[in-house]
Amino acid sequence: MIIYHGGSGLTTQQRIEEYGAPVSVLQPYDVLAKKGITRLSWWDKFFLDSGAFTISQKGGEINVYDYIAFVKEWEKEIDVYASLDVVGDGEASYRNWRIMLDAGLNPLPVFPDGEPLDILFEYAKVTNYIGLGAVAFKSTKRRMIFFDQVFSLFPDPSKVGFHGFGVMSEDLLLRYPWRSVDATTVLLFACNGAILYPGYGAIRINPNVSKKDLRWKTDISEEMVRAYIEGFGLSYEKACEQTMDGTFERIFVNLHCYEEVRKKVPTVFRPKFKTLPVVQL
Repeated sequence: MIIYHGGSGLTTQQRIEEYGAPVSVLQPYDVLAKKGITRLSWWDKFFLDSGAFTISQKGGEINVYDYIAFVKEWEKEIDVYASLDVVGDGEASYRNWRIMLDAGLNPLPVFPDGEPLDILFEYAKVTNYIGLGAVAFKSTKRRMIFFDQVFSLFPDPSKVGFHGFGVMSEDLLLRYPWRSVDATTVLLFACNGAILYPGYGAIRINPNVSKKDLRWKTDISEEMVRAYIEGFGLSYEKACEQTMDGTFERIFVNLHCYEEVRKKVPTVFRPKFKTLPVVQL
């Protein structure tokens, strides 16, 4: 499984090279439209997102033909590019995907939660790699209902694989055989003084907040967190700093955390817990 890390504050920082391993990144078209793509030395694979969700939140829209022209201009720099989806309209998203196919491109189609399964089956007739979207701001339970439905139909990623847009919850990563996922979690938590700890989620280690706000669990101690961070050859003291150096130390911890989680992602959908029923919302 590939994890694409997003956030311009992360993906444009040359200092990530200090992490010591290549990192796959995602950037949206709306951010890159005027400046193009400049790959940095530490980038591994590059995923171009259409940015349709962000633009729709601002009341705007993206022209599919402008998007096609951009992809064609920069295609050599791109490993994966998403089709231009239309938020809340699966049929329109499907039409945009067909337009991109007819233009000689091979985009990753985006199947949103809440749309008819017929569209998903149409995608699967042509491609074996599909994005699952429209899950932002939804509860983990609602996401699981959607993902359980999809992966029950296509449990083997070697036949049909899925990309999870904005999927970085450890529970979701370890339940489904993702081919790839993306999110800005690494950067967001690091900027807010938190590190990611397997099995526990985010733990704030900013020394300027009360002990209660550090969110130590009953079965985890500060000494355990220190040992965890130092186990990667990083500095616990530096990770606690509210400085730029401290932020990058936390970014490195979070990258390591997801690398450890990535190794445990299942290779087929066989959930330990029963699948959740599909409900009409």
